[in-house]
Amino acid sequence: MPSKENSRAAIRSDQGTNFQYIGMNLEHPILKHRAVREAIACAIDRDAIIQHILKGLAVPATGLLAPQHWAYEPAVPEIRYDPERAKRLLDEAGFIDPDGDGPLPRFKLSFKTTNIDLRKRIAEAFKEQLARVGIELEVRTYEWGTFYADIKKGNFHLYSLEWIGVVDPDIYFNLFHSTSVPPDGNNRGRYRNAELDRLLERGRQAMNPEERRRIYGAVQRILARDLPYVPLWWWRNVVVMQPSVRGFELYPDGKLISLKKVTFAAVTR
Repeated sequence: MPSKENSRAAIRSDQGTNFQYIGMNLEHPILKHRAVREAIACAIDRDAIIQHILKGLAVPATGLLAPQHWAYEPAVPEIRYDPERAKRLLDEAGFIDPDGDGPLPRFKLSFKTTNIDLRKRIAEAFKEQLARVGIELEVRTYEWGTFYADIKKGNFHLYSLEWIGVVDPDIYFNLFHSTSVPPDGNNRGRYRNAELDRLLERGRQAMNPEERRRIYGAVQRILARDLPYVPLWWWRNVVVMQPSVRGFELYPDGKLISLKKVTFAAVTR
């Protein structure tokens, strides 16, 4: 990306709402344990990945909804990088490290991603970080069609994707209600929680904005506790423009609909 120091272009960067996450198969005999999912979350150093691989173009996420969203729940804490806590959680879940700091893992999992270079680099970072707590990660890369077909079928242990352009929190029904497993929805990890189901059904019936805010705040707190997804980051949006461009608005979801309002100012030479 051009820097402000070496480019005559106008460069803007703002926090976006596109949400990157790790999805997990909750029917897997290891990943069905909540403590294991939390351990994975604690073992990932988001700040290091954002700084060194993403070049600062993201911020750590607490969940699907970004702070700009009207239903965002600020009481959900950010997951901190804590490999020692990850090790304790794995021990408590019964997955003891067989040789301490030796080479033998507690268990092995596979991680599926696309063959895009950035995605492969992120996956390798996950592999290195999880190895520090005794989890061996086998990274498997595929072209997009094969990768996405496997995700839709539930043929995975772990994978990473992003949700783009989230507008209404009713999307949680499609992602996490127990009836929304494919092909009837996008609950790809087969997460099931009766309390969450009831809240999501109430959210569909509620009309008052404050009531909906309370309902979806509770939804976010439950998901932060159960971790059917491991939240990673919200992407930052960057635009590089000619200084003469006027009227362009950088929307949080990255949409370019403001291009229809763009004009160009006269340039003095």
